[in-house]
Amino acid sequence: MSRWFQFWLSLSVLTITIAESLALPSYQAIAQLPPVAACNLAAPQDNEVLTLLDQARIELDNKNIEAATRYLQAAFPNALQLSNARKAELIQQWLLDPYEGHSISRLQRLMQQAEGQKSSASIQPLLDQLLQLTNRLTASHSFVKTRALAAIAHHYVTLGQPQQAKLALSQAQQAARSIQGPIFTAQALTDVSAGYATLSSGSAASKNQAQTAQAVLAQVEQAMKQIPLNTSESLQAALWPRLAAIYAQIGDYAKANQAVARLPKNSESQSFAQRGVVEAYIAAQNLSTAEQLTQAIATPVQKGLALGKLAAGYSQAKQPQKATQLLRQAVQLAQSPTVARDSIAQEALLKALVESYLQIGQRDEAFQLAKTALKGSQTEAIRAVAIAYAQAGQTNSVRQLLSERLRTIQAMPPSWDRQLVSPSLLQLVMDTQQFDWVRQEWPRLAALDYGLQDDRVVKMATAYAQAGQHRQALQWAKQLPISDRPLLQVKLMTAIAREAHRQGETQWANELLQQTLQSLDPLLQAYDERIKREGGDLLERERFKPQSLALIALVYAQSNQAEPTRRLLQQVSQLDVNMSDPAIAPPDPNPFALFMATEQYVGALQLAQATKNPEIRVARLQSSATALLKQNRFDLVLPVVDQIIAADRKTQMLLAIAQRYGELQQVDKALPILAQAFRVAQTIPGEESRVDRFGTDGATVIEASDDRGSLIEAIAVQYARFQQPTQALKVANTLQAKQTREQALQAVKCASSLKV
Repeated sequence: MSRWFQFWLSLSVLTITIAESLALPSYQAIAQLPPVAACNLAAPQDNEVLTLLDQARIELDNKNIEAATRYLQAAFPNALQLSNARKAELIQQWLLDPYEGHSISRLQRLMQQAEGQKSSASIQPLLDQLLQLTNRLTASHSFVKTRALAAIAHHYVTLGQPQQAKLALSQAQQAARSIQGPIFTAQALTDVSAGYATLSSGSAASKNQAQTAQAVLAQVEQAMKQIPLNTSESLQAALWPRLAAIYAQIGDYAKANQAVARLPKNSESQSFAQRGVVEAYIAAQNLSTAEQLTQAIATPVQKGLALGKLAAGYSQAKQPQKATQLLRQAVQLAQSPTVARDSIAQEALLKALVESYLQIGQRDEAFQLAKTALKGSQTEAIRAVAIAYAQAGQTNSVRQLLSERLRTIQAMPPSWDRQLVSPSLLQLVMDTQQFDWVRQEWPRLAALDYGLQDDRVVKMATAYAQAGQHRQALQWAKQLPISDRPLLQVKLMTAIAREAHRQGETQWANELLQQTLQSLDPLLQAYDERIKREGGDLLERERFKPQSLALIALVYAQSNQAEPTRRLLQQVSQLDVNMSDPAIAPPDPNPFALFMATEQYVGALQLAQATKNPEIRVARLQSSATALLKQNRFDLVLPVVDQIIAADRKTQMLLAIAQRYGELQQVDKALPILAQAFRVAQTIPGEESRVDRFGTDGATVIEASDDRGSLIEAIAVQYARFQQPTQALKVANTLQAKQTREQALQAVKCASSLKV
């Protein structure tokens, strides 16, 4: 039997399973590794970093910028301890390469969404952390390091931080000296030169930055000369267009034209390069030259894109008729048979032209083009049009657009496509702040697919209150036709109170919470009367009050008001009869799960201690205590050990505490806890090694991770990591089975090379 175990505890709440089960513990203290031939036991922190990053990715996909930023800020400091290769991989995934089908990096997506939600201030701390992480890369990853520093510099410029950008570019130049090979050198230095060119556009010392960019470009060209001929053609086709654009951006049009001339005549790459030069002339307000060059571009897609940029330039120059004329020409090109043969390129061009129409203030034309010509990107383009209408104060146009979109969705046959599109309409409502429209269209919206579910309505109320309009949001919520949905009413009140607290309106928020608390009994009475008249779910009725009290308590907890939180959770525990049974109550309405999901672990622990079912109580104690360890609340966690009776569960908890002390470099405190874990582990009943069988015939066999042998091995490995080899060997040698003991001793030997 293979018994290579890595002791790891992902102490963040993000990795704690909230769905409760009697069959499985709420977390695993030990994870099995595949057979190890070369001692590659990873540090426990690796798992936590990867989990945090995955949660950040999920929140980014859901456009929850605040949560994504919070997870990244938690992950990056721990990522400093990752191996060099892991650091480079992380940086590529978040800073350099596009993922999830997007054309830009995850950080660029985060910055775009943050700008749209007016929360760009949260991005600079992330950049600072990424800068620190990138500078930890060694010379073996100089290519990634150089490109990452250049990307960070670009983002600093975007945030209006030129000095930080200059520092990052200087560091990038230093890192580039260690790059091996002309191909990688040319690519990385091109990024650096682009950074200096961007700085020259908005810097008081623009001449100096342009000269530096020119010097770096000379290094790029020198590196390109050293690239072997059999590999240079495709690379040069990719690099020369970039060089042409950068030369033009710093005002060296002669070198830009030379770069264009190096590319195959009338090719896509040459047209791309010409477009880059055109955009530089537009930025320099030399529109006549830009127009001449645009008309000379051979490929229609690149020409159409250049025409769109040129139209925006003429619009800024107060020549609207010329702008309109150029955009019409661009649309004709986009809809020509030549362009139509490549549907992907056509879609990209038409989407860019919608954006150009918005740039010149022709919102109606943009809307018409988006809804008649676009397919895959139509929803995104129409969102941009709606936001433009809202920003221009054209409220009627926004509402007409929303109503038209609603009719379009209603006309779609029930399908997955319709279910995917419906939430985007509500997101559009939030983006344009058209909450009254929702109230007016409530019947039609409620009839769509799953209707206006609680979470969607709460999300809208939260967005309304986040705009600094919590009083208006409250009035809006009170006017919604939801008298038959008492729990939703409570959810809305608490969501609005939470946002008011965040905005410093503490007294107003607390008054709203008190009003909500006083409304529970009348709401419950009305609920009972309706059940008598119409029938209803008695279990849902029984859940109403504990759920409502938990929602109110949560807001108090999130605003650091410990006493009202404690009092309300006491009431929740007294009322919580069936909600402890996972067979009856799923995680979503469960107060304990609610507090865990929102990282209010002190309240979660209080609920765990009051849980009546003994098995669920222990699982909850472990989950909440493990999470509290990450907050270093040993004062709350240590007493939990005495409340756990089962030896295997108690051992797991003690292991978690010992590891956390180790992570904090407090091995002196960890060792007594680890010794206690060993004493308890020896009392675990049953066989030393156990397997679990699943399936009707028991053919699926999984080695148990909580038997006596597994936990003793984990303790031995932890001693080894604490640099206590004698004690580690002593613990491992207590294992009875020869094969198990020998493999545990080998694991100890491997782990001895890993420090805390």
